[in-house]
Amino acid sequence: MVDAHEGPGRVAESLPVHLFPDTAGLSRRERTHHLLMQAGVSLLAEERTEVSVLEITRTAGVGQGTFYNHFDSKSVFFQQSLEYAVQIVADLADEVVSPERGPVEHCNLGFRVIGRIHRQVPTLSLAWIRRGSDFYTYGDRLVNRVRDDLRRGIDAGEFRIRDAEGAVATVLGAMVMLGQRIHNNPEQSDAEMIDAVSGDLLQMLGVPEARIAELLAMPVPELTLRPPDLTESSV
Repeated sequence: MVDAHEGPGRVAESLPVHLFPDTAGLSRRERTHHLLMQAGVSLLAEERTEVSVLEITRTAGVGQGTFYNHFDSKSVFFQQSLEYAVQIVADLADEVVSPERGPVEHCNLGFRVIGRIHRQVPTLSLAWIRRGSDFYTYGDRLVNRVRDDLRRGIDAGEFRIRDAEGAVATVLGAMVMLGQRIHNNPEQSDAEMIDAVSGDLLQMLGVPEARIAELLAMPVPELTLRPPDLTESSV
């Protein structure tokens, strides 16, 4: 049962924008699940994964007894919280980068859009930075997005690399480490840091210098920061 004082707990205080779904129209079970996931994102960002179930449910603003109705363990809870965060990141990128673009443009703009999330939505960013080693394993939505872009680029003859999966890992690792650098250097322009890394990645992928200059000159779409489309299957 959801606590009589069900609500966002202190999660809303740690998020700079309203990013998560409006739970008002959902079933009680769906609402509770989303509140727990939001709490998990916040706790991951704060590196507080050793907290008790009681602290998790307090953070979510739900009753303590609801936790095991949704998760077998805290380990599963934090794994799903990471997946939840990564899904939101992927949704944000897909919202503003058209799939009709060519693979190089799609890959480059996606990387640059995701780079801006680090500063615009720091709690969301930190949630997946903190679990960087798990990101490659559990961040399927975003991992597959990068993988598909690189494979399409190779098939089109625009990316020239020997190890496609190694390149996937390199791009994903760059996303995470770039985010940490942005957080560590708040006085520096995130756009400049993002574009510098993006240019180096394109060079690594075999894109000619003239083409890299064209790609980096393209304007980066503005993030809409709309909630992701989460269905009951994720509850």
